[in-house]
Amino acid sequence: MIEKNNEAKPEPIEERLIRWDNKEFYAEITAIHMVFNGEPVMQILIKDITDRKMIESELENLAYYDSLTGLRNRRSFHDLLELSIETANKKGEQFAILYMDLDKFKEVNDTLGHEIGDELLKQFSNRLINNVRGNSVIGRIGRDEFLILLKDIKHSQNVAKIARRLYKALQQPYQIKRHYIKTTASIGISIYPKDGTRGETLIKFADQALYSAKETRNQLKFYSLN
Repeated sequence: MIEKNNEAKPEPIEERLIRWDNKEFYAEITAIHMVFNGEPVMQILIKDITDRKMIESELENLAYYDSLTGLRNRRSFHDLLELSIETANKKGEQFAILYMDLDKFKEVNDTLGHEIGDELLKQFSNRLINNVRGNSVIGRIGRDEFLILLKDIKHSQNVAKIARRLYKALQQPYQIKRHYIKTTASIGISIYPKDGTRGETLIKFADQALYSAKETRNQLKFYSLN
């Protein structure tokens, strides 16, 4: 005879498990205390929730990541920027914001079409990923506008070195289908806490530096009060 234990309702836990055929799946596991023939026992219920976890992951990606490039979207970047400010303030660290866009992207998009333009943005994004440090945060916040957060920099020379490496990588032509596309990028930079201590201010000043760089295009500019 089975009798239910009158304890509080058990809370399920979620775990990633491996099936008999070595395939992974997500499971919701619930342990229920019971009495069987006068002896305390525990009933384990395992429910496959793989489909639910996949849907949750897709919804999270839509909320925090850019669907085209897979980079952080504006909302996600701003959230991480605020956390970085808190950390840098506590530890006395510096970081940099790089604001950039592709020079003459509209011309490429209008001339060769949106499909080519989208592929150009993907390849551009990959170059950003491959040419900054692993703890950096990269976001796409507009059609061809990108932000990079370089964490824990020792001095501005470190930023200049990374930015120049990135700048050089972005000069290389892009091969997309039968098209050989040569385009460049302009970069504006602001530094925390020298240029500001608020996220909005740092992005604003990096944008102003970018505007200065785009006056002649294909330039790299640090924010300056002058």
